[in-house]
Amino acid sequence: MISLKNVYLNYTSKYYNLFNINLTVKKQDKIALVGDENSGKLEILLVMVGLQKINGGEVFFNKVQVNKVNFKTDANVGVVLKKAVLFSNKTVMQNLEYIVKIRNGKDINLKEICKKALEKYGLEGKANVKIKKLTGYERVLLQFARLALRQVDVYFIDDVFEGLEKKDKENIINIVKDISKKEKTIVLLTEEKTIAENLNYKTIEMNYGSIKGDKND
Repeated sequence: MISLKNVYLNYTSKYYNLFNINLTVKKQDKIALVGDENSGKLEILLVMVGLQKINGGEVFFNKVQVNKVNFKTDANVGVVLKKAVLFSNKTVMQNLEYIVKIRNGKDINLKEICKKALEKYGLEGKANVKIKKLTGYERVLLQFARLALRQVDVYFIDDVFEGLEKKDKENIINIVKDISKKEKTIVLLTEEKTIAENLNYKTIEMNYGSIKGDKND
């Protein structure tokens, strides 16, 4: 499904953010990239979804070069980022309604569909709150609610666990567990190996832009 072959990425001539990465993600794989903020795990995620150009190597999504894939129309991909891309001056409900409109056009049940998504993730009391007033945790929940409004076959989940209180972190883990029960492909990032073990994901450890080794291979 997703293949990285001899991938190199560097922002400066002295340091590689990714060094000779070879990685294959098969359909319905559940993979955790584990490493600190300088490990290169985020760069791999961005490369996989075509948001980061590489300096060398090849990246394929469903056997098509990733730079030729239109992720809005050609692939049912969902991305959850630590720094969420949301309309900060709009309300929570307005953000959800926008997604439904651009994906499905006008829908007479628009508000009801969005309301159910908010209820599923415990955000029903935040419908009229502007995004800029949400906590980081609530923004993560909103991203999952947003993805619940459309068909998603492949999930890319950033290290959204970092900095969360224990109960909030456990709730996000349970959300991911619920998604994992379905026939989905998931690539997840985390600094905590225990989270990957809790989820029973295949673990790929990273360090300074390189893959250290595989677990459960």
